[in-house]
Amino acid sequence: MKHIDNLDSRLKTIALMVRSETRLADVGCDHGYLITSLACDGIITGGVACDINKGPLDNAIAEVAKSGLNDKISCRLGSGLEPIQENEVDDIAIAGMGGELIASIIENSGWKSFEGKHLILQPMSRAPYLRRWLLQNGFSIEKEKACSSAGHDYTVISAVFIGENKDIDEYDPYVYIGELFKDSSDEAERYLKRTLSELEKQRKGASFGNAEREKALTQLIEKIAPVIERR
Repeated sequence: MKHIDNLDSRLKTIALMVRSETRLADVGCDHGYLITSLACDGIITGGVACDINKGPLDNAIAEVAKSGLNDKISCRLGSGLEPIQENEVDDIAIAGMGGELIASIIENSGWKSFEGKHLILQPMSRAPYLRRWLLQNGFSIEKEKACSSAGHDYTVISAVFIGENKDIDEYDPYVYIGELFKDSSDEAERYLKRTLSELEKQRKGASFGNAEREKALTQLIEKIAPVIERR
């Protein structure tokens, strides 16, 4: 059995999107299970695990040592991608935090370019914000896959930098469903139906005094609902 098969659904979904023979940046590494499992299975050649908090990083340091990977994985304390040089890694996993924070980490990395990099992003919230930010800042979303964690459904986004900034409206259907309409899993169905339900709640709230937003949300829902039903 592969080590990644022992990961929970969320981490395994992320792991399966990591390219083989690459060096991985595991941002917000927590216990370091993701990066160590990938290295033990020979999927990655090594990489950097980093976390802003000392406690989780110490757990990752212990996991790396227990797995005999001190020569392949470097553990660093710091915010986002700041502890990592852009030439050190090929794939970047940023998981377990809100979509706005993920976007901020990419934006504030200090890196000159993400050309040639592969991003695997797992927002715990504000996924529409993250999708729109990616498209507005030169990234293309290649794939999305739904996953479950602690009774909640999330999406994992695979993105690459193409250098084309798109002017995408906040009410564009893609902002809310991304590539998940191609995922036939039960997790994706629940995720998309929840997204639709949340938009319905927003529309109801907008009906009390914000006619313009209510109209925009109504049109958005009318576009999204049939797509979800056709899956």
